[in-house]
Amino acid sequence: MARDVEKKIKTVLGPEHPDTVNSRQSLANIIAKRGRFAEAEAVGLEVISGKERKLGPRHPSTLLSKYYLGSIYQNGGNLSKAEHLLSEVVGVRSEILGEEHPETLESMEELGAALWAMSRYKESEERHARVLEARTRILAPKHPDSLSSMHNLASTRMALEDLKHCKALSFKVVELRSIILGDDREDTLLGMNTLATVYRRLGRLEDAKALLCKTADSLTKVLGLKDLRTLSAIDTLACTYSDLQELDQAEKQFSGVVNERSLVLGPEHAQTLLSVHNHGSTLWRQSRWLEAVDLEAKAVEVSQRVHGPDHPYTPVFIASLEQMPDSMKNHISSSD
Repeated sequence: MARDVEKKIKTVLGPEHPDTVNSRQSLANIIAKRGRFAEAEAVGLEVISGKERKLGPRHPSTLLSKYYLGSIYQNGGNLSKAEHLLSEVVGVRSEILGEEHPETLESMEELGAALWAMSRYKESEERHARVLEARTRILAPKHPDSLSSMHNLASTRMALEDLKHCKALSFKVVELRSIILGDDREDTLLGMNTLATVYRRLGRLEDAKALLCKTADSLTKVLGLKDLRTLSAIDTLACTYSDLQELDQAEKQFSGVVNERSLVLGPEHAQTLLSVHNHGSTLWRQSRWLEAVDLEAKAVEVSQRVHGPDHPYTPVFIASLEQMPDSMKNHISSSD
């Protein structure tokens, strides 16, 4: 549908009319949401090239398209390109609009998310903390954008193992969003998912399980099963089942997440491979050793080939695969 509309606008107005270019941008964003990142990147690059010719590289409209492409790079796992492009947007917007302009803060937040995905958590924390401070001061603490920044900072603090502050931030986000938006709204549910993840990290597994069951079920109803945020919640629930030794439930959930992420993101996306790894680890704990080794070997091979040895997940997969033979020998010896 979006492509048909874009073609009609192009035919009537011409390929370089502003409305045609904007429709191409919309097409890129829609394609990216469907997980077709390579195609979305190509359209996004085409849009930026056209805007740079007509408007210049520092025009607000050009910068907006660069911001969108940076987000597409990030969601598609092309993290180095995401960091480079988003850093450029942050720098130019800071210079032209000011460091605390809403568009500058928006791009800084997206850069923080890219750094988080690259496991550069301290740098990510610095960006998110700056955005939260500015938005809280300018917009008020209960503004939706302020709460979004608080949620992002909580996720980064969790990655840094600062669970005390992460829990406090996550609880505040859930409390305020429940009051302002309601319990079953998307943003509230995403906050609950983060809070449940903190509970899991703190060893409060039953609390985490109860909250994740509610969150995963509600997100499925609100966003759909194929939404990446729903799949993230189900993945965390599966990890919690595994922690609780409820391995049949964990294996069932991991298998479903692998299938859905393969369809939405593609079988070689980093998040899909992480689910493959988690699935393999669960099969291993069920003594289904050959199946587990096959999955882990697949994760290692694809991660090395597609994402390279420096991607944060690659050494995790390699270490897991290398430990499997010794772990199996020890298990057999103890059984004897």
